[in-house]
Order: sequence, then structure tokens, then C-alpha cells
Amino acid sequence: MWRWCIGVCIVVAAVAQAQDVRPFSLQRKGLRVGMVGTTFVGADAEGASMQANLSAGGFAVFALRRFTGGELGLQVEVLYTRRTTEQDIQLGGGGYTLRYDLAYVELPLLVRLATTVGRSMLAPALGIVPAFRLSGELEQAIPNSVPRPVGASFHTADLGFVAGIGTELALRRSARLLVDVRLQLGTRSVLREELKPPLRENEPLRQLRVLSLGLYAGVGF
Repeated sequence: MWRWCIGVCIVVAAVAQAQDVRPFSLQRKGLRVGMVGTTFVGADAEGASMQANLSAGGFAVFALRRFTGGELGLQVEVLYTRRTTEQDIQLGGGGYTLRYDLAYVELPLLVRLATTVGRSMLAPALGIVPAFRLSGELEQAIPNSVPRPVGASFHTADLGFVAGIGTELALRRSARLLVDVRLQLGTRSVLREELKPPLRENEPLRQLRVLSLGLYAGVGF
């Protein structure tokens, strides 16, 4: 994970140093909040559904290069993101649901290309998202029964790849409203050790990677 982070930082620094603008000059900072739908993908993700949760934090945009009609920038964020999802486990006589509840501090690092299109500003972005788990819980939910906890071991960190597109709208004075949509894919299973679902221990779960789709809004100054 750290090799990817270091590699991206080296490339960004090289681009910034090659330009005739002062590298990493702060262009905008602010707060943002989002609604993020999370599910699992991977070899053992059968039966996983998508659930929506909130993500919130702060951001800063640094200029790397300016050009007519736009700029190339680096957007750095610190977000608290809760990720919950459910996975249906099928048994011969029915089944039950596993409920995952994970919370992360995420540090998105995105390269964004903001360009003027008519009266609007469009900003496609690509980047990486180091994520550090704050908590992790798993429950077994059976119809007409009280959910009960299930022992599980989760990884403490993940690295995601993210792609998105956003727009900026002028507010009062120098304030701007930023709205964007993002698709994010984790590179590591959330499970550190194989999970043996109750009553189906002979079919353990191993590969569950996070896939999320988020809609974000923020105010920058």
C-alpha cells in the first residue's frame, strides 16, 4: 500500500516542480459531506447488498498548473466514513444475514483537472484513498430473532482507487459549492483472517473488497 502512496506523491511533486507556478499554492479549503453506498466485491461477495451511510470531513485544493480555462490541482482530504453492508448466507433450509459495520478515517489524494465548460466548471479526478479502520463489528441476523455478534478479524488499513467527476458553482463572495460523484474500489479484503459463517463453517469467506459509490457536496473558500 505504501509503495502506491509514495509513487503517487513523487509523480505529483515532479509535475508541480516542472511548472512556472508556485508549487502547491493553496487555492481552496473547506468542508464536505457525502452519502456513500457500500457493498462488497470479490470471490466471496455473493449475497452482498449495498447500503448508504454518511461521510464527512475537510479538504484542501492545491494548484499544480494553471492554463487558459482551468487548472490542474491536487485535492487532499480527511474524511470519517462509516461503511455498513449486509450479506445473505444461504443454507439448505433457509439462511440468515451477516451485517457488517465498519468505520474508517480516509485520506483521499486526488489529481483533478478543472476546466470551464460554458458557464460551468467540470472537474474529473483520479486518485488513491489510504483508509485506516477505527472500528469493526459483525452480527448474525436471523428472521424473528435478536441479532447476535459474530467474531471476525478485520484488516486495520486499506488502499482504494477512486475516480470521479464534479462541478463547482459560485456562491457569495469567494465561496464555491463543490458537488461530485465518486466510484471507489478497495485493493485489500476487509477480512484479515478467513471468516467461518455460523452453520456454514465448511465454506469460509476470505475475499471481500469494498466497492462504493458516493455523492458529495462541499463548501470551499
